[in-house]
Amino acid sequence: MIVTPAGEYQMHFTRLIDPKEAEKMRAEGFIDTVDNQIIRNRIWFSVVVLTAEAFEAIVWCREQLDARRQRKR
Repeated sequence: MIVTPAGEYQMHFTRLIDPKEAEKMRAEGFIDTVDNQIIRNRIWFSVVVLTAEAFEAIVWCREQLDARRQRKR
């Protein structure tokens, strides 16, 4: 994750995929872009950009979830 000069948060995700899944995605119309691409038919790379407010909301929700889990123990 990085913070851009504009104050947005960029989260980078990668996921290993089966080459057959990559072929199926492309057959269904998937087009590689800078922020969402399949690399060598094995790795799906994507970038999610969040505003500072959205990121803070995610962190707040995660803290609430962790607190609930802690109380259940």
